[in-house]
Amino acid sequence: MKKKILALTLAALMVLPAAQAFAETPAEIAPAFPAIYTSLGMTPDYAAPISRAQFSMLTFEAFRTINSGVFPQLETKNNFADLGEAPEDIFVVMLYGMGVVNGVGNDAFAPRRAITRQEACSMLTRAKLRQNPDCLADIQAATASIAGVADEEQVASWALESVAYMYSTGCLSLKDGNLAPEAEMTTEEAMLLCTAYIGA
Repeated sequence: MKKKILALTLAALMVLPAAQAFAETPAEIAPAFPAIYTSLGMTPDYAAPISRAQFSMLTFEAFRTINSGVFPQLETKNNFADLGEAPEDIFVVMLYGMGVVNGVGNDAFAPRRAITRQEACSMLTRAKLRQNPDCLADIQAATASIAGVADEEQVASWALESVAYMYSTGCLSLKDGNLAPEAEMTTEEAMLLCTAYIGA
């Protein structure tokens, strides 16, 4: 039964409705991101922190947009014990099958926890690698781009290349002059990041 539900969900994602933006949506945000909320019966709260599962949803939509609506064959087994029935949780399963997301240990993903800026960068960078493995050298060479930023040493070692790459490509903006790697992202910031990622 679960496989049937998953198959139906995947089929629905292939025919998402035309992009529909809310009146209060900032003009710089690509319409695809509020539209995916709409398609799932959700309303984005732009000022609120975005969860790890919701950012997975935006990452999937960014990947899908870049690839003209096509996503690869993937393993859709749920490896996380703390995923529930929230509509965004299916995207965690799909991104895990693509090798784009990791858990937080002990078979958990922490789907409702607010995502940090460095976690978001890591997720998008892995999506970029999944899309184009040839960009690995660019990602590895990007660390020089954050040299001299006040809080560069606060970036976790596992996220260093990803944060630097997102910053070097112009996707990640500084927050009050800092990288602020451990700061929570708002929904608006996440949508702006993913919009810039599409255009990078």
